[in-house]
Amino acid sequence: MTSLSKVLFVSALISIGFAGRSEASSITCPTTGTPDRTVTVSNAINCATLGGGGGTAQAGDLHNAFGGTWIAAGAFSGSGEGTNNWLTFDITNGAFGSLPASGTWAINPILWQLHPRAALSFHLGNGGGDPDIFMFEIEPGKLSGTFDIVRLSGSGGGFSNIVLWADPVEGNACTSGTDCAEQLAAVPEPASLVLLGTGLAGLAVQLRKRYARK
Repeated sequence: MTSLSKVLFVSALISIGFAGRSEASSITCPTTGTPDRTVTVSNAINCATLGGGGGTAQAGDLHNAFGGTWIAAGAFSGSGEGTNNWLTFDITNGAFGSLPASGTWAINPILWQLHPRAALSFHLGNGGGDPDIFMFEIEPGKLSGTFDIVRLSGSGGGFSNIVLWADPVEGNACTSGTDCAEQLAAVPEPASLVLLGTGLAGLAVQLRKRYARK
């Protein structure tokens, strides 16, 4: 294989690898019974719920649902949108404190280089029906998706908070900028790799044109 062919091959592999992450699948939870409200999240592989006014999800709740040891990596509660640590969040329909509500979420790509698993939890106000807590394990490597919260019956109990969780491997238990600054700086972002692949592909095209003119 020539040097030019190798460049094209590597560039193609990089492009294919990241293109595969755009495929979306959705899970609506709960999957059984007659709930008062449901939450649908794209790019999720598992879900679980809790009822009875238990409040915001805790690490032990995710452990019981999915196994592993979970740490909170970013959250939005009551108001606000934007980026908080590893989580970027936007409500496109509705608002905190009301239902229905829907929007988008995104995970900092560096999280996947430090943690093998991630999850999102949603808490809906107590007293407005069951379930109150919805937990979704995210498909490994997925960087963004959507959520949709629907009231099927009952009243009250609006959207309270969303939390991003990570299941760290030993030695990678950092979750925010101050504690992880050196670690984050040492890990190249996937976006940088995409730019590198694009640049290599462009260079390969220019080299091919130059050789063709000789």
